[in-house]
Amino acid sequence: MHENFGMVVIEAIAAGVPVIVSQHVQLLDFIAGNHLGLVALDSPDSIAKAIGIVFTDPALGDRVSEHGRRLVEESYNPEIIGKQLETMYLSALANVGLRTQ
Repeated sequence: MHENFGMVVIEAIAAGVPVIVSQHVQLLDFIAGNHLGLVALDSPDSIAKAIGIVFTDPALGDRVSEHGRRLVEESYNPEIIGKQLETMYLSALANVGLRTQ
């Protein structure tokens, strides 16, 4: 099982809202590494516990509110994403033997 990138997750963080994601979301390292929310296991108990923590941990909410937008802008702005996509596409072309100009 694998979830996609989750644009809504980035939007929530940028708006200052802590998030809860599963361990299958591509953003889990960004979220966990920057303490922007919680990563829950695939069980109702784990999800319920994560929801409870988000609603009762004011420090988590304050941290995301204070740093979320800046971290999103630093990590996912169009220039950074554009360069990453360019590198990925050039690598894919090189792997199939195509040359770029």
